[in-house]
Amino acid sequence: MKDKSIGHCILCHKDDVELSKEHVIPQSMGGYYCINNVCKECNSSILGAKVDPMLINHIVVQLMRYSQKLQGYKGSLPSPFAKPEQSSDGTKYYVTEDKDGKLTPKIQIIPKYKYTENGQVRSFTLPFNVEDRKKADKIVKRILEKNEIDKSKVVKEEKMLQKKVTLKYQFDVPLKDFYLGILKIAYEYTCDCIHNYEKSPNGQQISNILSEANPKRIDEISISNNVKDTIEKIFGDYIDFSASNRHYLFLLQCKDKLICVVNLYRTFCIGFIMNEKIDRTYINNYVLINDIEKHRFEKFSLEELITKVSRLDETSFVFSKKQYKGSQKLKDLDRTNKSYIKNHDGYVLLMNSKYPIGTMPEYLSSLDNKYIKSTVAGNWYTTRYFLPKGVFVMQESTKELIPIDEIQIKSKITKY
Repeated sequence: MKDKSIGHCILCHKDDVELSKEHVIPQSMGGYYCINNVCKECNSSILGAKVDPMLINHIVVQLMRYSQKLQGYKGSLPSPFAKPEQSSDGTKYYVTEDKDGKLTPKIQIIPKYKYTENGQVRSFTLPFNVEDRKKADKIVKRILEKNEIDKSKVVKEEKMLQKKVTLKYQFDVPLKDFYLGILKIAYEYTCDCIHNYEKSPNGQQISNILSEANPKRIDEISISNNVKDTIEKIFGDYIDFSASNRHYLFLLQCKDKLICVVNLYRTFCIGFIMNEKIDRTYINNYVLINDIEKHRFEKFSLEELITKVSRLDETSFVFSKKQYKGSQKLKDLDRTNKSYIKNHDGYVLLMNSKYPIGTMPEYLSSLDNKYIKSTVAGNWYTTRYFLPKGVFVMQESTKELIPIDEIQIKSKITKY
Protein backbone atom coordinates (compact mmCIF):
# COMPACT_ATOMS: atom_id res chain seq x y z
CA MET A 1 0.00 0.00 0.00
CA LYS A 2 1.35 3.42 -0.97
CA ASP A 3 2.23 5.66 2.00
CA LYS A 4 0.10 8.74 2.40
CA SER A 5 1.82 12.11 2.15
CA ILE A 6 1.56 13.94 5.46
CA GLY A 7 2.60 17.54 6.03
CA HIS A 8 1.64 21.22 6.26
CA CYS A 9 -1.27 22.60 4.19
CA ILE A 10 -0.65 26.00 2.57
CA LEU A 11 -4.38 26.80 2.62
CA CYS A 12 -5.68 25.93 6.10
CA HIS A 13 -2.16 25.99 7.66
CA LYS A 14 -2.73 22.76 9.58
CA ASP A 15 0.23 20.52 10.24
CA ASP A 16 0.38 16.72 9.96
CA VAL A 17 -2.55 16.51 7.55
CA GLU A 18 -2.98 14.22 4.56
CA LEU A 19 -1.83 16.04 1.43
CA SER A 20 -3.05 15.44 -2.11
CA LYS A 21 -2.02 16.31 -5.65
CA GLU A 22 -3.27 19.77 -6.58
CA HIS A 23 -3.36 21.08 -10.16
CA VAL A 24 -2.18 24.68 -9.93
CA ILE A 25 -3.72 25.42 -13.33
CA PRO A 26 -7.01 23.47 -13.50
CA GLN A 27 -6.65 20.16 -15.30
CA SER A 28 -9.73 20.82 -17.45
CA MET A 29 -7.90 23.87 -18.86
CA GLY A 30 -4.91 21.74 -19.82
CA GLY A 31 -2.94 22.26 -16.62
CA TYR A 32 -0.11 19.76 -16.05
CA TYR A 33 1.68 21.60 -13.25
CA CYS A 34 0.92 20.05 -9.87
CA ILE A 35 2.00 20.65 -6.28
CA ASN A 36 1.61 18.44 -3.22
CA ASN A 37 1.20 20.82 -0.29
CA VAL A 38 -2.58 21.22 -0.11
CA CYS A 39 -4.50 18.93 2.24
CA LYS A 40 -7.07 16.54 0.85
CA GLU A 41 -9.96 18.33 2.59
CA CYS A 42 -9.07 21.82 1.27
CA ASN A 43 -8.37 20.43 -2.19
CA SER A 44 -11.78 18.82 -2.59
CA SER A 45 -14.14 20.97 -0.53
CA ILE A 46 -12.66 24.43 -1.23
CA LEU A 47 -10.44 24.53 -4.30
CA GLY A 48 -12.13 21.84 -6.40
CA ALA A 49 -15.68 22.60 -5.31
CA LYS A 50 -15.62 26.41 -5.08
CA VAL A 51 -12.53 28.27 -6.31
CA ASP A 52 -11.54 26.42 -9.50
CA PRO A 53 -15.10 26.45 -10.95
CA MET A 54 -15.07 30.25 -10.74
CA LEU A 55 -12.37 30.19 -13.42
CA ILE A 56 -13.20 27.02 -15.36
CA ASN A 57 -16.89 27.88 -15.82
CA HIS A 58 -16.40 31.61 -16.25
CA ILE A 59 -18.04 32.81 -19.43
CA VAL A 60 -14.95 34.81 -20.51
CA VAL A 61 -12.80 31.64 -20.38
CA GLN A 62 -15.45 29.57 -22.16
CA LEU A 63 -15.92 32.12 -24.95
CA MET A 64 -12.18 32.43 -25.51
CA ARG A 65 -11.61 28.66 -25.58
CA TYR A 66 -14.59 28.18 -27.87
CA SER A 67 -13.51 30.88 -30.35
CA GLN A 68 -9.94 29.55 -30.57
CA LYS A 69 -10.95 25.85 -30.38
CA LEU A 70 -8.69 25.26 -27.39
CA GLN A 71 -9.52 21.85 -26.03
CA GLY A 72 -9.05 20.91 -22.40
CA TYR A 73 -7.25 18.01 -20.75
CA LYS A 74 -9.74 15.41 -22.03
CA GLY A 75 -10.02 16.94 -25.48
CA SER A 76 -13.37 18.55 -24.74
CA LEU A 77 -14.41 22.02 -25.82
CA PRO A 78 -16.88 24.10 -23.79
CA SER A 79 -19.88 25.56 -25.59
CA PRO A 80 -21.09 28.90 -24.24
CA PHE A 81 -24.24 28.42 -26.34
CA ALA A 82 -25.24 25.02 -24.96
CA LYS A 83 -27.90 26.47 -22.68
CA PRO A 84 -31.27 26.79 -24.51
CA GLU A 85 -32.46 30.33 -25.21
CA GLN A 86 -36.03 31.48 -25.70
CA SER A 87 -37.11 33.46 -28.77
CA SER A 88 -39.76 36.18 -28.83
CA ASP A 89 -42.54 33.66 -29.59
CA GLY A 90 -41.66 31.56 -26.55
CA THR A 91 -39.98 28.72 -28.47
CA LYS A 92 -36.74 27.49 -26.95
CA TYR A 93 -33.72 26.93 -29.15
CA TYR A 94 -30.28 25.42 -28.69
CA VAL A 95 -27.27 25.87 -30.97
CA THR A 96 -25.31 23.20 -32.86
CA GLU A 97 -22.03 23.51 -34.68
CA ASP A 98 -20.93 21.65 -37.80
CA LYS A 99 -17.41 20.56 -38.71
CA ASP A 100 -16.77 23.91 -40.40
CA GLY A 101 -17.69 25.85 -37.27
CA LYS A 102 -21.07 27.06 -38.56
CA LEU A 103 -23.59 27.68 -35.78
CA THR A 104 -27.22 26.67 -36.38
CA PRO A 105 -30.15 27.23 -34.01
CA LYS A 106 -32.29 24.14 -33.37
CA ILE A 107 -35.69 23.87 -31.73
CA GLN A 108 -35.69 22.28 -28.31
CA ILE A 109 -38.43 19.64 -28.39
CA ILE A 110 -40.75 20.71 -25.59
CA PRO A 111 -44.51 20.02 -25.82
CA LYS A 112 -47.02 22.82 -25.17
CA TYR A 113 -50.33 21.67 -23.66
CA LYS A 114 -53.90 22.95 -23.58
CA TYR A 115 -56.21 21.52 -20.93
CA THR A 116 -59.93 21.05 -20.40
CA GLU A 117 -61.69 22.56 -17.39
CA ASN A 118 -61.26 19.31 -15.45
CA GLY A 119 -57.52 19.26 -16.10
CA GLN A 120 -57.32 16.71 -18.90
CA VAL A 121 -55.12 17.21 -21.95
CA ARG A 122 -57.27 18.61 -24.77
CA SER A 123 -54.44 19.15 -27.25
CA PHE A 124 -50.73 19.65 -27.44
CA THR A 125 -48.24 21.15 -29.85
CA LEU A 126 -44.81 19.65 -30.37
CA PRO A 127 -42.29 21.77 -32.31
CA PHE A 128 -39.34 19.82 -33.71
CA ASN A 129 -36.62 19.96 -36.33
CA VAL A 130 -37.13 17.93 -39.52
CA GLU A 131 -34.17 15.71 -38.74
CA ASP A 132 -35.65 14.95 -35.30
CA ARG A 133 -38.88 13.36 -36.58
CA LYS A 134 -38.22 9.93 -35.08
CA LYS A 135 -37.41 11.48 -31.74
CA ALA A 136 -40.60 13.55 -31.91
CA ASP A 137 -42.71 10.46 -32.73
CA LYS A 138 -41.39 8.74 -29.61
CA ILE A 139 -42.24 11.76 -27.47
CA VAL A 140 -45.80 11.82 -28.90
CA LYS A 141 -46.20 8.13 -28.07
CA ARG A 142 -45.07 8.69 -24.48
CA ILE A 143 -47.48 11.64 -24.06
CA LEU A 144 -50.43 9.57 -25.28
CA GLU A 145 -49.55 6.63 -23.03
CA LYS A 146 -48.99 8.81 -19.97
CA ASN A 147 -52.33 10.59 -20.40
CA GLU A 148 -54.20 7.40 -21.45
CA ILE A 149 -55.27 8.92 -24.75
CA ASP A 150 -56.56 6.58 -27.46
CA LYS A 151 -54.34 7.09 -30.49
CA SER A 152 -57.24 6.34 -32.87
CA LYS A 153 -59.14 9.34 -31.53
CA VAL A 154 -56.28 11.76 -32.03
CA VAL A 155 -56.51 14.21 -34.90
CA LYS A 156 -53.01 14.97 -36.10
CA GLU A 157 -52.22 18.22 -37.84
CA GLU A 158 -48.72 18.89 -39.09
CA LYS A 159 -47.25 22.11 -40.46
CA MET A 160 -43.79 22.76 -41.81
CA LEU A 161 -42.51 26.22 -41.13
CA GLN A 162 -39.36 27.93 -42.28
CA LYS A 163 -38.35 30.98 -40.35
CA LYS A 164 -35.26 32.97 -39.67
CA VAL A 165 -34.30 32.85 -36.02
CA THR A 166 -32.10 35.38 -34.27
CA LEU A 167 -30.92 34.46 -30.80
CA LYS A 168 -29.45 37.05 -28.47
CA TYR A 169 -27.25 35.82 -25.66
CA GLN A 170 -26.62 37.87 -22.58
CA PHE A 171 -23.92 36.76 -20.17
CA ASP A 172 -23.09 37.85 -16.67
CA VAL A 173 -19.37 38.57 -16.35
CA PRO A 174 -18.45 38.45 -12.64
CA LEU A 175 -14.86 39.72 -12.79
CA LYS A 176 -14.18 39.18 -9.10
CA ASP A 177 -14.90 35.45 -9.49
CA PHE A 178 -12.50 35.40 -12.44
CA TYR A 179 -9.75 37.15 -10.49
CA LEU A 180 -10.17 34.86 -7.48
CA GLY A 181 -9.68 31.78 -9.67
CA ILE A 182 -6.47 33.26 -11.09
CA LEU A 183 -5.26 34.42 -7.65
CA LYS A 184 -5.31 30.78 -6.56
CA ILE A 185 -2.86 29.95 -9.37
CA ALA A 186 -0.58 32.85 -8.41
CA TYR A 187 -0.61 31.91 -4.71
CA GLU A 188 0.19 28.23 -5.25
CA TYR A 189 2.98 29.04 -7.72
CA THR A 190 4.52 31.54 -5.30
CA CYS A 191 4.38 28.99 -2.47
CA ASP A 192 6.09 26.44 -4.72
CA CYS A 193 8.89 28.88 -5.60
CA ILE A 194 9.48 30.44 -2.19
CA HIS A 195 9.88 28.31 0.91
CA ASN A 196 7.43 29.27 3.68
CA TYR A 197 5.80 32.06 1.64
CA GLU A 198 2.43 30.92 3.01
CA LYS A 199 3.59 31.92 6.50
CA SER A 200 4.37 35.52 5.48
CA PRO A 201 1.75 38.22 6.23
CA ASN A 202 0.77 38.48 2.56
CA GLY A 203 0.66 34.71 2.23
CA GLN A 204 -1.58 34.43 5.28
CA GLN A 205 -3.92 37.06 3.86
CA ILE A 206 -4.24 35.41 0.45
CA SER A 207 -4.71 31.91 1.86
CA ASN A 208 -7.48 33.27 4.08
CA ILE A 209 -9.25 34.83 1.08
CA LEU A 210 -9.00 31.56 -0.84
CA SER A 211 -10.18 29.50 2.14
CA GLU A 212 -13.31 31.64 2.33
CA ALA A 213 -13.74 31.39 -1.48
CA ASN A 214 -15.01 34.94 -1.22
CA PRO A 215 -14.68 36.96 -4.47
CA LYS A 216 -15.63 40.18 -2.67
CA ARG A 217 -12.30 40.11 -0.83
CA ILE A 218 -10.31 40.27 -4.07
CA ASP A 219 -10.29 44.06 -3.63
CA GLU A 220 -7.75 43.54 -0.83
CA ILE A 221 -5.14 42.43 -3.38
CA SER A 222 -3.30 44.76 -5.77
CA ILE A 223 -4.07 43.62 -9.32
CA SER A 224 -2.89 44.83 -12.73
CA ASN A 225 -4.39 43.99 -16.11
CA ASN A 226 -1.78 45.96 -18.04
CA VAL A 227 1.19 43.61 -17.79
CA LYS A 228 0.99 41.57 -20.99
CA ASP A 229 3.02 43.93 -23.19
CA THR A 230 5.62 44.40 -20.47
CA ILE A 231 6.04 40.65 -19.92
CA GLU A 232 6.35 39.95 -23.64
CA LYS A 233 8.87 42.76 -24.01
CA ILE A 234 11.02 41.38 -21.17
CA PHE A 235 10.83 37.71 -22.17
CA GLY A 236 10.14 38.01 -25.90
CA ASP A 237 13.79 37.31 -26.74
CA TYR A 238 13.62 33.93 -24.98
CA ILE A 239 10.01 32.72 -25.27
CA ASP A 240 7.87 32.25 -28.36
CA PHE A 241 4.62 33.92 -27.33
CA SER A 242 2.86 33.22 -30.64
CA ALA A 243 1.36 29.94 -29.39
CA SER A 244 -2.06 30.24 -27.73
CA ASN A 245 -2.04 26.66 -26.43
CA ARG A 246 0.24 27.50 -23.52
CA HIS A 247 -0.01 28.94 -20.05
CA TYR A 248 2.79 31.02 -18.51
CA LEU A 249 3.56 31.87 -14.88
CA PHE A 250 6.16 34.45 -13.88
CA LEU A 251 7.43 35.30 -10.39
CA LEU A 252 9.51 38.45 -10.46
CA GLN A 253 11.20 40.98 -8.23
CA CYS A 254 10.26 44.49 -9.29
CA LYS A 255 12.16 46.99 -7.18
CA ASP A 256 11.18 45.94 -3.65
CA LYS A 257 7.93 44.18 -4.63
CA LEU A 258 7.25 40.53 -5.40
CA ILE A 259 4.95 40.15 -8.42
CA CYS A 260 3.32 37.05 -9.86
CA VAL A 261 1.98 37.24 -13.40
CA VAL A 262 -0.46 34.60 -14.67
CA ASN A 263 -0.80 34.42 -18.45
CA LEU A 264 -3.46 31.92 -19.62
CA TYR A 265 -3.71 31.05 -23.32
CA ARG A 266 -1.70 34.24 -23.99
CA THR A 267 -5.04 36.02 -23.63
CA PHE A 268 -5.64 36.58 -19.94
CA CYS A 269 -2.57 38.18 -18.38
CA ILE A 270 -3.03 39.30 -14.79
CA GLY A 271 -0.39 40.53 -12.34
CA PHE A 272 -0.68 40.27 -8.55
CA ILE A 273 1.53 41.91 -5.94
CA MET A 274 2.32 38.98 -3.69
CA ASN A 275 4.51 40.95 -1.29
CA GLU A 276 4.68 44.72 -0.91
CA LYS A 277 8.25 44.80 0.40
CA ILE A 278 10.94 42.16 0.07
CA ASP A 279 14.66 41.78 0.54
CA ARG A 280 16.35 42.09 -2.88
CA THR A 281 18.23 38.85 -2.15
CA TYR A 282 14.97 37.10 -1.30
CA ILE A 283 14.33 35.11 -4.47
CA ASN A 284 15.34 34.34 -8.01
CA ASN A 285 13.04 35.25 -10.88
CA TYR A 286 11.08 32.20 -12.03
CA VAL A 287 9.26 31.22 -15.21
CA LEU A 288 6.89 28.29 -15.74
CA ILE A 289 5.66 27.20 -19.17
CA ASN A 290 2.71 24.81 -19.34
CA ASP A 291 2.35 23.35 -22.85
CA ILE A 292 -1.18 22.01 -23.40
CA GLU A 293 -0.43 20.39 -26.75
CA LYS A 294 2.73 18.60 -25.55
CA HIS A 295 1.14 17.59 -22.20
CA ARG A 296 3.98 18.92 -20.06
CA PHE A 297 5.32 21.84 -18.07
CA GLU A 298 8.80 23.15 -17.31
CA LYS A 299 9.86 25.49 -14.54
CA PHE A 300 13.02 27.59 -14.73
CA SER A 301 14.87 30.31 -12.95
CA LEU A 302 15.54 33.18 -15.37
CA GLU A 303 19.17 32.08 -15.65
CA GLU A 304 18.12 28.49 -16.44
CA LEU A 305 15.74 29.71 -19.14
CA ILE A 306 18.46 31.77 -20.81
CA THR A 307 20.84 28.82 -20.66
CA LYS A 308 18.23 26.48 -22.16
CA VAL A 309 17.44 28.69 -25.15
CA SER A 310 21.04 29.81 -25.79
CA ARG A 311 23.60 27.86 -27.80
CA LEU A 312 27.22 28.86 -27.27
CA ASP A 313 28.60 29.87 -30.63
CA GLU A 314 31.57 32.14 -30.05
CA THR A 315 34.04 33.16 -27.36
CA SER A 316 36.39 36.03 -28.10
CA PHE A 317 39.08 37.95 -26.25
CA VAL A 318 39.59 41.70 -26.21
CA PHE A 319 43.29 42.28 -25.67
CA SER A 320 44.91 45.17 -23.84
CA LYS A 321 44.92 48.06 -26.28
CA LYS A 322 47.05 50.03 -23.86
CA GLN A 323 49.91 47.52 -24.06
CA TYR A 324 49.61 46.87 -27.78
CA LYS A 325 48.64 50.37 -28.90
CA GLY A 326 49.58 50.88 -32.54
CA SER A 327 51.16 47.43 -32.66
CA GLN A 328 50.78 44.98 -35.53
CA LYS A 329 50.79 42.23 -32.93
CA LEU A 330 47.37 43.28 -31.67
CA LYS A 331 46.00 42.61 -35.14
CA ASP A 332 47.78 39.25 -35.36
CA LEU A 333 46.60 37.85 -32.02
CA ASP A 334 44.04 35.04 -32.14
CA ARG A 335 40.85 36.40 -30.60
CA THR A 336 39.30 32.92 -30.30
CA ASN A 337 40.27 30.38 -27.67
CA LYS A 338 42.05 28.00 -30.04
CA SER A 339 45.69 29.13 -29.56
CA TYR A 340 45.90 29.30 -25.77
CA ILE A 341 46.85 26.82 -23.08
CA LYS A 342 43.95 24.72 -21.75
CA ASN A 343 43.48 22.23 -18.94
CA HIS A 344 42.85 18.52 -19.55
CA ASP A 345 39.08 19.17 -19.95
CA GLY A 346 39.69 21.62 -22.78
CA TYR A 347 38.99 24.86 -20.89
CA VAL A 348 41.26 27.88 -21.44
CA LEU A 349 43.37 28.66 -18.36
CA LEU A 350 43.47 32.23 -17.15
CA MET A 351 46.74 33.34 -15.53
CA ASN A 352 48.21 36.05 -13.42
CA SER A 353 51.84 36.98 -14.02
CA LYS A 354 53.10 33.79 -12.35
CA TYR A 355 50.56 30.94 -12.27
CA PRO A 356 47.03 29.85 -13.31
CA ILE A 357 44.12 31.44 -11.45
CA GLY A 358 41.45 29.10 -12.82
CA THR A 359 39.69 27.96 -15.95
CA MET A 360 37.79 30.58 -17.90
CA PRO A 361 34.31 29.32 -16.75
CA GLU A 362 35.43 29.16 -13.11
CA TYR A 363 36.92 32.62 -13.11
CA LEU A 364 34.06 34.30 -14.95
CA SER A 365 31.48 32.77 -12.62
CA SER A 366 33.31 34.35 -9.66
CA LEU A 367 33.14 37.91 -11.05
CA ASP A 368 30.90 40.45 -9.38
CA ASN A 369 27.86 41.47 -11.39
CA LYS A 370 29.19 45.00 -11.79
CA TYR A 371 31.86 43.60 -14.14
CA ILE A 372 29.29 41.81 -16.33
CA LYS A 373 27.06 43.30 -19.03
CA SER A 374 24.55 41.36 -21.14
CA THR A 375 22.79 42.53 -24.28
CA VAL A 376 20.33 41.01 -26.73
CA ALA A 377 20.34 41.93 -30.41
CA GLY A 378 18.09 39.96 -32.72
CA ASN A 379 18.66 36.25 -32.00
CA TRP A 380 22.03 36.87 -30.34
CA TYR A 381 22.72 37.06 -26.62
CA THR A 382 26.10 38.60 -25.76
CA THR A 383 27.71 38.65 -22.32
CA ARG A 384 30.74 40.89 -21.77
CA TYR A 385 33.07 40.23 -18.83
CA PHE A 386 35.33 43.16 -17.96
CA LEU A 387 38.47 41.83 -16.30
CA PRO A 388 40.68 43.52 -13.70
CA LYS A 389 44.25 44.39 -14.60
CA GLY A 390 46.70 41.50 -14.50
CA VAL A 391 44.68 38.70 -16.13
CA PHE A 392 46.41 36.82 -18.97
CA VAL A 393 46.13 33.91 -21.35
CA MET A 394 49.25 31.98 -22.42
CA GLN A 395 50.01 31.21 -26.04
CA GLU A 396 50.63 27.51 -26.58
CA SER A 397 53.35 28.01 -29.18
CA THR A 398 55.48 30.73 -27.51
CA LYS A 399 54.33 30.42 -23.85
CA GLU A 400 53.96 34.21 -23.91
CA LEU A 401 51.47 35.79 -21.50
CA ILE A 402 48.93 37.94 -23.33
CA PRO A 403 47.04 40.49 -21.18
CA ILE A 404 43.27 40.64 -21.77
CA ASP A 405 40.81 43.37 -20.85
CA GLU A 406 37.57 41.64 -21.72
CA ILE A 407 36.03 38.30 -22.66
CA GLN A 408 32.91 38.23 -24.84
CA ILE A 409 30.66 35.19 -25.02
CA LYS A 410 28.10 35.26 -27.80
CA SER A 411 25.20 32.81 -27.91
CA LYS A 412 22.45 32.23 -30.44
CA ILE A 413 18.96 32.18 -28.96
CA THR A 414 16.37 29.63 -30.02
CA LYS A 415 13.14 30.72 -28.42
CA TYR A 416 11.36 28.29 -26.12
